[in-house]
Amino acid sequence: MLTYNILHGLEVRGWSVGLESEEEQRTRFNVQARQLALAQPDVMLLQEVNPLPEKAEAFAGALKAFGSEYTEVHQADACGIRLFGLRLIPGLNNGMAVLVKAPL
Repeated sequence: MLTYNILHGLEVRGWSVGLESEEEQRTRFNVQARQLALAQPDVMLLQEVNPLPEKAEAFAGALKAFGSEYTEVHQADACGIRLFGLRLIPGLNNGMAVLVKAPL
């Protein structure tokens, strides 16, 4: 079993919050996918998966490309902060993902 905080990609600067660049997100994702593929645990518990469900599904797809078949389930724990219906932190749909190696 492996637990891993993959980092939600939010950058906090004083009173403002933004997302890291697409290039930074892509680079970090590729490194993490390779590391997870090398570890090949039967069960992975991933924290700060953002955005859900896209990122959880992307990890399962990347691991499949490395030759490991995983099923994923996910649960959001922070779907954004809103004030009067306006989204204060764009791009936040953060949560947990569990990836389980087939045939478990």
